Amino acid sequence: MIILGIDPGLQRTGWGVISFVGNHLRHVENGVIKSDTSLSMGQRLVKIEHHLAQIITTYNPSIAAIEQIFSNKDAVATIKLAQARAIALFACESRGVNTFE
Repeated sequence: MIILGIDPGLQRTGWGVISFVGNHLRHVENGVIKSDTSLSMGQRLVKIEHHLAQIITTYNPSIAAIEQIFSNKDAVATIKLAQARAIALFACESRGVNTFE
């Protein structure tokens, strides 16, 4: 089984891929999707979705684990994080990768 882990963020979305065979976990790959602050919100979200789509195509994960949003005092930052998280959910689910939180 291949598992994709995603730590969503508008500026940086972290990701990692592990394989699970029997009782053994193996690191496959990891990286960060960086977003240029000069781009519009929509363009930044499209970039995140595009890169996650490439990762899903490359590694063909069986499932994905996406980090939940923790309490945040800054409402604007929380909304931006929620948008990045929604794009990550969309990228996975629209390609048949079941997500868990």
